[in-house]
Amino acid sequence: MSGISSTLSSLQAYLNDSRNEAASVTGFETSDPKIKANIAYFKKVVPGLTTPDALLKNYRALSVVLDAFGLSSSINSKALLKQLMTQDHTLTTSVASRLGDAKMIRFATAMNQFNPPPFSAASGATSDVIAAVTANVTATITAAATNDYETAQDNLAPGLQAGLYFQRNISNVTTVNSLMSDVSLLKVAVVSSGLDYNSFVNLDFAQQQTALKSAIKFANFKDTKKVSQMVETYLIRQSQGLGAGTSSASMGLSLLNGSADGSNILGAAYGSGITSSNFLSALYPSASSSSSNPLLQLFA
Repeated sequence: MSGISSTLSSLQAYLNDSRNEAASVTGFETSDPKIKANIAYFKKVVPGLTTPDALLKNYRALSVVLDAFGLSSSINSKALLKQLMTQDHTLTTSVASRLGDAKMIRFATAMNQFNPPPFSAASGATSDVIAAVTANVTATITAAATNDYETAQDNLAPGLQAGLYFQRNISNVTTVNSLMSDVSLLKVAVVSSGLDYNSFVNLDFAQQQTALKSAIKFANFKDTKKVSQMVETYLIRQSQGLGAGTSSASMGLSLLNGSADGSNILGAAYGSGITSSNFLSALYPSASSSSSNPLLQLFA
């Protein structure tokens, strides 16, 4: 779908895009002047992004990378980003683990302390290394263009971005804590289950866990047909004004501060659970590990 009529409902937009979003993203990527320029710039400077500092100092390149991971709102949080890129994300003491935010964990996992640099190959690198770096760059550009496309379309069809994100990523969620670590997934799951979102966000952490355990069948997250039905239900309920609630930021803070003793439950339960250092599997967690090209799995 190349562009949405202002009269087209979010549900209709989702039904269109869920069938072949890859084609829509490609069209958007090649027709939007700003996106085209940013991609061309990223390809030009990417060989020089050999350290976290090099990436942090290049605002334009950093914006592409953060767009890819859904972290564009963090672009001015340089100290946080540097910690995510330089710390061992598998340690429970790392910022990624302590925050327990799924998107930040995936970002830290993919950056892997820049060891090796994810976007550049040293002089004399083997063909395997060069191929891996090329795949990382291509995947980053595709993911960034996807998020930019969905953001643009969401302005015309509210809820579409959350629905498409849910469709791509929910199959990885198997526990209450992993669902709660990703506010974007959580909101779609809560609203589609029939729970009142405004009431849900005002519950304390333990009450939220109990409510989710009662309302959510996690096995359904593996069923693509049922996932589509959840997204459709979410979009319908949102159009009826039933999907409003606190912002992602405030919701995240309420979860991170939810334990009685002030410890971070999500960080302990989820943040330390991701140990893969593979860039592509971190960027595309839903991609089949057996696929030679995870990009082909993005809109499966």
